[in-house]
Amino acid sequence: MVGALGSAIHGGYDLANAINPPASLLTDLPNSIDPKGLLTFGVSGIGFFVISWLFRQGQAFSKGLGNLGYLLATLSAILYLGRLIGLAPSNPLIFVLALLAGFVIYPVWYVWVGVALWKKTAGRVQSTVGTS
Repeated sequence: MVGALGSAIHGGYDLANAINPPASLLTDLPNSIDPKGLLTFGVSGIGFFVISWLFRQGQAFSKGLGNLGYLLATLSAILYLGRLIGLAPSNPLIFVLALLAGFVIYPVWYVWVGVALWKKTAGRVQSTVGTS
């Protein structure tokens, strides 16, 4: 939740500056709320790692979903560390990993989690209705 909120704040800050640039914007300073993607990638990566570990420990979710979460956690950590050491977003490594994570892995992860939760909820509703 913290990582998602940080991502929204970071994106909102960048969008606001792009739409209505301030008179004197120090572009070499990191975002004061989400410096170098600490929340967007660092905290989110830790969160994905913990959730994936929990998925892998139990029987309720697919092991593949846990593995995909580990991949997402790893990509998030690499992106954060890359930005932290000073690689620009236009750097090919950062650019390709951000595209892969943002347009492929994140959507697949969220859809897969949503479908898995939906199936579990639908199964509970059917079993409850069937016993009435």
